[in-house]
Amino acid sequence: MQQTVKPHTQPGAQVQSMIITAITLFALSGLMVGFTVGAFTHPRSTPQTHKDTKVPVLAASKSPTPTKAATVDLATVRIGCPIAGDYKQVQVPDGTTNYTFSVQIVDKSMDNTSACGRGKPLAMPDLSCKMWLVKDQDDARKLGEEINKLPDDQRQATWNLQMPFPKEDTQALQMDSGSSTAMTCNPTGGETTWHYKLSPDLKPGAYYIAILANWHGAYSNWMWVPITVAKG
Repeated sequence: MQQTVKPHTQPGAQVQSMIITAITLFALSGLMVGFTVGAFTHPRSTPQTHKDTKVPVLAASKSPTPTKAATVDLATVRIGCPIAGDYKQVQVPDGTTNYTFSVQIVDKSMDNTSACGRGKPLAMPDLSCKMWLVKDQDDARKLGEEINKLPDDQRQATWNLQMPFPKEDTQALQMDSGSSTAMTCNPTGGETTWHYKLSPDLKPGAYYIAILANWHGAYSNWMWVPITVAKG
């Protein structure tokens, strides 16, 4: 029979081995706790998702800047004769029939060699238009000639277009409500239109509708067309 004999262990060595084992387990437990706490407290880096939404971009707030109206060098292009649009050549002075008269204001940018010239539609701020009725064609022509002979300071002083012109029949044209014989021309270069009726007091006969385009009394031009005032 063979007998197995265990080696004899000293009591002191056994205690020392137990202490080392305990310290090792304690260290391992602390390390595990550290890992566990870190797993809960360490911020995780997660990918950011971008939603496909449009965020309004707000411009910096600032005081509005006034826009400057387009200007034209009238000293170069001048003002041409207004061009009449469609109108009734025979009109009845009954105080009820509505009439319109339209003109296109133009410059002389294509031809400045004649009184009326030839050019493009004139888009100009502060351009005034005046419509009036005269019995004699010469009344309109002479009025323009007289104005052109005035010195600049006197000419500009005469350009209160609401004032009646010489030999103008101020009662003949009955303008629609809110309208006037003198008004601002279309500043965008479009047609300027008057809406009116003829007074029943207007005697039948041959007349002329005259139109003046003026800019501050410094530059101007005019035209006139014949109409027949029939019996009401």
